[in-house]
Amino acid sequence: MRISFLFICVVLCAAVGKSQSIYSYKLYELNGVDSIDFQQFTGKRILLVNIATQHPKVGQIKSLDSLQNRYRDSGLVVIGIPSNSFGNEPGTNEEIDLLLRNRYAPNFLISQKLAVSYPGAELVYDWFSDKNKNELLNGRVKTDFYKILINGQGKIVGLFSDQVDPLDSILIQAIQKN
Repeated sequence: MRISFLFICVVLCAAVGKSQSIYSYKLYELNGVDSIDFQQFTGKRILLVNIATQHPKVGQIKSLDSLQNRYRDSGLVVIGIPSNSFGNEPGTNEEIDLLLRNRYAPNFLISQKLAVSYPGAELVYDWFSDKNKNELLNGRVKTDFYKILINGQGKIVGLFSDQVDPLDSILIQAIQKN
């Protein structure tokens, strides 16, 4: 009995500090029906960007679309994640979807609205904010249009503020390098 308890404790204690792969996450697309399963992106680069339609940098949505179109065939997946964490996305998923389709018609994936700032960060942003899960840092999203570049092995390789347009050379070089 004592050995069984010790074995269970060792197994559970070992599991507590384990990292978690980005590929274990699933989100729902903005339509609420289709899922975005990160496992399907194994071996591809992922650019996560929290977006907000009332942020001054909303024009970056067109740049994100151009970036996705330019690097899609070389394995880049751009995922926009609407968030009201900084007060610039008060709309519902339906309102965001309608506005984006009518004004920008993006060709990259867009998830349902999530909280991206800590504390309270949801799903992939919880992963980003916890070094025990992502094996690199206790990251913090500081503003809308914050970009997180993940390489084909699921590791964070670049962080870019809203001041970096998706077509800026610094981000392009990071994508090409990784």
